Amino acid sequence: MQSTTASATMTHPAPQRSRIFFAFYPSADFVVDFEYKQNQGLDEQLVKRIVTVHLESEGYIVKCGERSQRGPDVEAFSVGKPGLVIEAKGEGSKPGMFRNFFLAALGQIILRMGHNDSSYIVALPCHEQFVRLVRQVPLSVCRMLNLQFWLIEPTSGTRDYCIHAVQVI
Repeated sequence: MQSTTASATMTHPAPQRSRIFFAFYPSADFVVDFEYKQNQGLDEQLVKRIVTVHLESEGYIVKCGERSQRGPDVEAFSVGKPGLVIEAKGEGSKPGMFRNFFLAALGQIILRMGHNDSSYIVALPCHEQFVRLVRQVPLSVCRMLNLQFWLIEPTSGTRDYCIHAVQVI
C-alpha cells in the first residue's frame, strides 16, 4: 500500500493552503497511528472543503457538488493528470452510522465508475471506526477498481488537517 499525507492548513471553515508529504506502506497491513476515537466535528461539508482546498493547491480545477445535486461530491481535473472522482462522508453521531456512511460511500463511488482514465477516492474522517472499515476492503478490490481512501486527521490543538491517502501500489 502507498500512503500519501497532505497537510491542509485552514481556519475553520475556510481552508487556506496545503502541503504534501509521501510515505509508503509495502504490505497490506498499513499502520495507522493517527486515528482518533472521539468525534471531532468533521461533517461531510468540512471534509469536502478540506479535499477541495488540497486539490486546488495541487493545480486541479475542482467542482464541488452541493447536497441537493446528484453526482459525485467532488470532481477534479488537471492537464496531464488523471481525473479524480471523490465521495466524501463525515462522522456519524452514533456508532452504527459509521458503517452505514462507509457502505453508502463505496456504493456511490462504484456507481460513478465509468472512466478508465479516472482515479476514485473515498474521503473520510480518520475516526477509528472508519479506519477499521477501510482495513477490511480487500487489496485486490482496491487495485481492480483503482480505489483510494483519503483519511482526514485533525491535528491536535489547531484547526489544521492532514489528508492521509491510502492506496494499493
